[in-house]
Amino acid sequence: MTVMNCIMAASRVNSFVQFITLLIVFVIVLFLTYYTTKFIGNYQRVSNRYTNFEVVETYRISNNKYIQIIKVSGKYILISVTKDNVTMLTELDKKNVVKPEYTTGQQSFSEILDKFKNLKKHTVNSADENEEQGNEEDKQTK
Repeated sequence: MTVMNCIMAASRVNSFVQFITLLIVFVIVLFLTYYTTKFIGNYQRVSNRYTNFEVVETYRISNNKYIQIIKVSGKYILISVTKDNVTMLTELDKKNVVKPEYTTGQQSFSEILDKFKNLKKHTVNSADENEEQGNEEDKQTK
């Protein structure tokens, strides 16, 4: 019986060691994935910074169909982009092009959570108002 207990204890220790090893490997893979993605993103940002091309704005019309405003050597051009084709539509005046203001994407979790709460409150309030209007219409028709 004691030999059986020793074997069972060794089996439990072996399972625990395998679990810890797997957990460490998982953390290492996550770490490498995070920093590889960060490195590639920084590389692409730096390589695109010193070019004569800039996509100012993209508007999706349908699947695989877009209209884009691009800046090429100081000129703004409107193009259409499809799955198999890119067509220049027209050249735009600089004074008519309004560049959209993008956020840096560096929002804190609390800011994102507050936006979600406000959106949810607005949605719930709109639903309540619609229900009240429906009840008032029902009363008026009776």
